[in-house]
Amino acid sequence: MGRSNEGKTKSTTKRKSPSGVENGWFSEIEALWPGQKFSLALEAFSESSILFSGKSDFQSILVFRSAQYGNVLVLDGVIRE
Repeated sequence: MGRSNEGKTKSTTKRKSPSGVENGWFSEIEALWPGQKFSLALEAFSESSILFSGKSDFQSILVFRSAQYGNVLVLDGVIRE
């Protein structure tokens, strides 16, 4: 006797990417500089390179490891020095 998988669905929930992160790249999201967009590759082009993503009372915060520059801090969608 074999087991039947009828009526059973497998959960395939995908974790939502932080704002600005898509396909292994981070791109700034800022309307102050129309026509310009700065992007950095995540280390190994993987979302596992995201070290922190969250919000404080005042801003959104993202920290990720880039392929070329090490750890990168992003506040409100803009890369900080």
